[in-house]
Amino acid sequence: MTDNVSSLGTIYYIDRLTLNIRENLRTIRSIINANHLENYGRGFTLRKPNEATRLLGYKSQLNVEVPKDELYPALSNILKGIEYSIFSVEIARDTLYQTEFDTIRKSNIINKTLRKKWSIAWVYDAFKDLQRYLSRRRPPHSEELYHSKTSYAGGKKFKYKVYDRISKIANQPCVHCEWTIVGSPTVKKKVDVKTLRGLANLDVKEKFSKFYQKFISYEEIDNEKHGRFIQNMSPRSRHAGVMRNGIRAGAKKMIPRGASNQFVRAESIDSSAKLRNYYALQKKNIKEKLNRGEPLSIREKKILKLSYRRFNTFFKPIEDPLSNAPVTTLTITTHVQ
Repeated sequence: MTDNVSSLGTIYYIDRLTLNIRENLRTIRSIINANHLENYGRGFTLRKPNEATRLLGYKSQLNVEVPKDELYPALSNILKGIEYSIFSVEIARDTLYQTEFDTIRKSNIINKTLRKKWSIAWVYDAFKDLQRYLSRRRPPHSEELYHSKTSYAGGKKFKYKVYDRISKIANQPCVHCEWTIVGSPTVKKKVDVKTLRGLANLDVKEKFSKFYQKFISYEEIDNEKHGRFIQNMSPRSRHAGVMRNGIRAGAKKMIPRGASNQFVRAESIDSSAKLRNYYALQKKNIKEKLNRGEPLSIREKKILKLSYRRFNTFFKPIEDPLSNAPVTTLTITTHVQ
């Protein structure tokens, strides 16, 4: 599953930073205003933390959108003597394209093939969403967020997100990918920083790429191997390509592929993640049926006995849809004015 959309470049940066601070809102607000810290980021939000955080002694929560490099030493000096913790950080990558249409075409492929290793990615009907975009009339770049869908992979404290937007850095349509790390212990473990000065020394591109290579993969359905399972054929069968009427078709490939294609169409499955979800739900329902003492059909017994190793043969890896994107000179610094 490929396309010929060319990227204009790639930018790495910290999209959002949240601090919990053991000082009241009025004091922190006066510090920000007095030192003109609002010039060191795209936006500042100061509020009370939630009740659980307040019970830990924190009185203020500072959220900074796209912090500039100058913020870290400045804020570190200002908060000297005041205890704080890094509650969350979002490490982002923007892959830039010429038009919004290009980004949606690219992200549609990502949404159909993305998988966080050892988990299942949420997917959606990419074609319908693309048609919805094409049917709208609106001036280009009129909204920063122009695509209504987001793909998620991971858990609450360590999550990968992909969506289309106008880049906050380059003001250009982009596929925006980010790692959201939540909770001070998780930030310390994953990012290996616990202070603002530590963030100042963080290699954002290296950290994003390390997470990406370790946790993200892309795959599509292997219709030949999945089809063999559907038709109850052994993967080693020498006659897998012989049609029931005795006519050979594709020598071991055409019949299994056709069976898989018919199956996924009948079940409205258009991505590898949806096929994974389908079998996970089927196994759950079959086990519940078995616990109730109800008899199982041959098909249900076959699905229940499906091993993890055999199941993974139903999928084959594909090239990263964003792998051909060049890195722009904007990655020389972590954040760009």
